[in-house]
Amino acid sequence: MHTHAQSKTLKNVIKGYLEDTGDVAGLAFKLHDFGARGVSSMESAALGGAAHLVNFMGTDTVSGVLLARECYGAEMAGFSIPAAEHSTITSWGKVCMLLRMKTECVRLRSPLNGISLPPVVCVCSRMRWRRTAIW
Repeated sequence: MHTHAQSKTLKNVIKGYLEDTGDVAGLAFKLHDFGARGVSSMESAALGGAAHLVNFMGTDTVSGVLLARECYGAEMAGFSIPAAEHSTITSWGKVCMLLRMKTECVRLRSPLNGISLPPVVCVCSRMRWRRTAIW
């Protein structure tokens, strides 16, 4: 599936849940693009990143923002947000299974110290991510 079609489908799904549960405000930032990390070239990142920006405004794919500016005249098509990265979470090392959940919550909260405005992205590097309650 093409990036634009996939993000449009996801936007509609997210919008439906937001409508069911309250407010669609902020929909443009409900799916963040980190796609440049997993593609074969900067060109691929730019194409996928620009396609994502048709539906959402959250991105860390600078090449997509630059392509949107060059081809469509978008002064600033996308914005980054404060985000944890896998290495900042996993670098804390292995912990005892009994302490793992508590320690992982501390890991997730640590990068958020000093950040007052949402949204933020928290990486959860574990299989049972739904059991990690940090809020």
